[in-house]
Amino acid sequence: MRTDSASSRVADAAVGLLLIIAAVTLFVHLSATDAEFSRYNQQWNGTSQFFDRLETGGARMIEDLDEVEGKRDTTLLIIAPGRKPTEPEKEAYRDYLTDGNTLVIVDDFGSGNEILLAIGSSVRFERGNLLSLDREFEVADAPVGYPASDTDLVSGLSKIVFNHPVAVSGGTSILNTTYLSWIDKDGNRLVNRSETLTRYPLAAEEDVGTGHVIVIGDASLFINAMQGLPHCDNDLFIQRLAKRTTFVDQLLSRTATAEGPISTFLWIRKTSSLVVVVTAIILGVLAWSFNRRK
Repeated sequence: MRTDSASSRVADAAVGLLLIIAAVTLFVHLSATDAEFSRYNQQWNGTSQFFDRLETGGARMIEDLDEVEGKRDTTLLIIAPGRKPTEPEKEAYRDYLTDGNTLVIVDDFGSGNEILLAIGSSVRFERGNLLSLDREFEVADAPVGYPASDTDLVSGLSKIVFNHPVAVSGGTSILNTTYLSWIDKDGNRLVNRSETLTRYPLAAEEDVGTGHVIVIGDASLFINAMQGLPHCDNDLFIQRLAKRTTFVDQLLSRTATAEGPISTFLWIRKTSSLVVVVTAIILGVLAWSFNRRK
């Protein structure tokens, strides 16, 4: 009899362990996505590592621009904007700058120019693939940028490695390629007669009213594959961007993308339903175990 009871307890424990493993596996599956730039994407093209560091440092995710109303001497990051701003959003960004804050817009082929136009900035993202013979990884799409000013953001940095960037125009350049760079207009990755080797700005800054705007032509700087690169100052550059009190825009940015099962998971996390689900699972396991003993 004791042997049967002991065997039953062992079997119950084994089943309970399997249920826990299944629950953890389901949790991991539901809390991930492969959407490019998503903060929930832990693969090479996601931004999970960057956002982990941001949240550890106390940065706040902004889903409503009312949350930054009246703030002073702070930084708002907009990374890889995926849509045009609405009229109320445009007004909120302008007010944010008027209050003496810094707006950082990081883009390549998104809607960054619509934001810059709305806030009255003269800086623009230029279309076209920017290639360079002065590159990293022996890939022309990975040009190296060098400090072009003594601003605190880039002062003392050696070089920044980019990944499929676009050039920026206007404002004051703070990071430039070398003169061995060109815009690949025809896509053949060679310098033709219509393509000139010259230096291109990769990042620029500008005062807009009482605020400050920083524009960077490469959202890929923040993906997981670009974190911890050796022999460059990418990590330090990104740390300086978020040096002051930092807010991260989750309205326009593709970093907020949650495609697939994670959308359901995030919905549950924002409600008290998660507690109900967990409780139901526990009660179900206990009921199963009790009925099995009977």
